[in-house]
Amino acid sequence: MGRVITARGVKLIVSLADFPQYDFTRVNIDVVNGSDKPVAIDPAQVKLAAVTPHEKVLKHLDPNKLAQAIELNDYFNNQADVLHGGGAQTNAGMGVNREVSQGLGATITYEGKEYKFTEFLRKTELRKGDLEASKRAVGGIYFDLDKSRQEALLIVPIGEITFEIPFEGLIK
Repeated sequence: MGRVITARGVKLIVSLADFPQYDFTRVNIDVVNGSDKPVAIDPAQVKLAAVTPHEKVLKHLDPNKLAQAIELNDYFNNQADVLHGGGAQTNAGMGVNREVSQGLGATITYEGKEYKFTEFLRKTELRKGDLEASKRAVGGIYFDLDKSRQEALLIVPIGEITFEIPFEGLIK
């Protein structure tokens, strides 16, 4: 379930989904502009920081490079994936269902569409731009995973509003 915050007519719904097998965290963002003017969205300005056990701002990851690395990794590990199987479902929040054993054959349903895992990474990232009044923007932003993270702080600037949302533990 996502965290929901509304300020000055802008509704923000966020959730985290950690992918420890590929060392990244996806921040799922859903913005509804209920104000009477456009608001700027810039994913590059969103910050995710591990707070405990040590403070560390996590690095943004390019979804195309991340997908390429996963494809290369899965190509070389294909035999291991076949031998170990998997397929258990988990809910990552915000309408995202994903298989625990990802692999290239895994599919994800997101916003009513089904994607192959690496296609999901490439095609569902949050885009930079102005969000008009009464419109909605949905997408993800990718960060390095800090596996020792106990608490995190997500900072999301939308227009002139800055949302700060705390999270505890790894989100599976």
